[in-house]
Amino acid sequence: MPASSGASLRPLSRALLARDERHLLSPEDGRRFRGQRVLITGAAGSLGGALARHIARQHPAQLALLDLADAALVRLELTLLERHPALALDVVVGDVTRASDVRHAMRTARPDVVFHLAGTSEVSAAERAVCTAVRTNVFGALHVAREASLAGARLVVGSGPDADAVGTVLAATRRLAELVSLCPAASGFRPLIVRIDEVLDGSNGVVPTMLARLCAGRPLLVPTAHARVPLITMAEAVALLVKADAVGRRCDMFRLDTGEPMLLVDVAERLLRWAGDAGLKRVPVRIASETRGGAAGPEEDTFSASPSPSLRVRRERTPDTSAMSRILRAMRHDLRRRDALAVLASLSAAVPPYRPSRTAREVAAVSTLYAISPAIVRPSPPLCA
Repeated sequence: MPASSGASLRPLSRALLARDERHLLSPEDGRRFRGQRVLITGAAGSLGGALARHIARQHPAQLALLDLADAALVRLELTLLERHPALALDVVVGDVTRASDVRHAMRTARPDVVFHLAGTSEVSAAERAVCTAVRTNVFGALHVAREASLAGARLVVGSGPDADAVGTVLAATRRLAELVSLCPAASGFRPLIVRIDEVLDGSNGVVPTMLARLCAGRPLLVPTAHARVPLITMAEAVALLVKADAVGRRCDMFRLDTGEPMLLVDVAERLLRWAGDAGLKRVPVRIASETRGGAAGPEEDTFSASPSPSLRVRRERTPDTSAMSRILRAMRHDLRRRDALAVLASLSAAVPPYRPSRTAREVAAVSTLYAISPAIVRPSPPLCA
């Protein structure tokens, strides 16, 4: 049972969720994409693939998939065509950090709606590669939003639950990506943001990592005894994206009402009980710190009830386009110079609550030193390439 497989986690969902699964979609929503042209970025990821399989069942006029992971994209293509031989499917191997790739995909697909799910999603990787995180999350969102606006397509941007907390590079780049996506919000263009919590049966995140450690006989790690995480299933994540597209207005932000986020120690204990029933060896749970803090859900008071049950909404203001353009120009200049320290400074200025961690500063300093004076540092692959 590979721990990275979403399928391996589905039987665990009911045991770990500690609540009833939310059912958001009406019969009309199940026919929403019939005859429409749909483009999904990040389609080779677990959520992108699940959304593609959902839409393929609705007989779209065309389904276009964009991702850089060519092998995973081909596997998804074969699966979809096996299940839906008549599906008009267009597979594009491309990188959202390249404006030309996004432009080509958008002009080929001519979509009615774009689901932008591509992006860096690993906290530790983003802390150690701020340039990559900014290129992928921020400029990827910029390229997709601009081309979707020019195409006259609806835009639904998948984001994370931590984008308001902005305590990490990942959270800060996600928040800036949200703002960038809303910048082209001219008349007729309808961008939406969807905050997606930790997906239980996804390919990465808290629960898949715990499952991988459990299967390897290693202790389950929890940052603090008070750390909490909001959990949803893959089916809920897909339904959330679809429902947001159905009911959203320009600059709306949506999230699923999951109630109180779960304590990670409770999640770990539920996983261990399941493991015992399945005949797996029990492993210890290790808490890194007894101080308060850790993962938490979005602040509830920033969202309000929507007409759709279990769906919460927040109206975002359109960002100052001229100020955003200045920030992005500075970031682009710093990226070209491979100046990771300057990129961190620009990110802090763009998302004021964000302050870089010690790890992010130290790695950025080494990366910048290598870029400016490679002879000073022992040759190795640059972190900000």
